[in-house]
Formats: sequence, structure tokens, C-alpha cells
Amino acid sequence: MLTAHKHVNKQYHLFLIIFLPFFYGMERNIVR
Repeated sequence: MLTAHKHVNKQYHLFLIIFLPFFYGMERNIVR
């Protein structure tokens, strides 16, 4: 169970790393 939680946490971290800059760029485009 602990390893599964760790795996999910790793996936979530990867998702944040990939998606956050993209979302930030989109937000800046909308503001512009």
C-alpha cells in the first residue's frame, strides 16, 4: 500500500511538472 501511494505521488509530481508550465503559458496568453 505504501509503495502504491508512492507511485501515485510520483505520477502526480510528473503531471505537475508537465502541466503547470503549459497552464501558466495559457493563462499568460489569455491575459495578453
